[in-house]
Amino acid sequence: MMPSGRAYIPPEISIGYAFSKDQTYLDAAISSGLDIDEFAPRISFIVSSSVDFFESIAKIRARRRLWARILRVRYGANNPNSWRFRVYYPGSADRLGAIEPLNSIIRAAFQMLASVLGERECH
Repeated sequence: MMPSGRAYIPPEISIGYAFSKDQTYLDAAISSGLDIDEFAPRISFIVSSSVDFFESIAKIRARRRLWARILRVRYGANNPNSWRFRVYYPGSADRLGAIEPLNSIIRAAFQMLASVLGERECH
């Protein structure tokens, strides 16, 4: 059961939607005269986790690979730092409740473990 007011979006849809927005920003920056390798190394993202441990790992790894491919192929970025998917991974407290604090500690630990196993690049 999802929290009220929240709809489930499949991972492939959420990743595709996020990257379509990101590419709009990249296109705008390039059309204003910026070079992709000037600003791309400074781009970072906020990615939330889900309770599904393996889904969280897979989403982070997929995002990293797709971002690198998009920057290399579509935008012609040559700087390897431009290809990095820099992410802040805050975890998701929406399913952590004060009613079961010990369970919440374990859930939060699993969310952070998923971010590490997803090979996130912290900044």
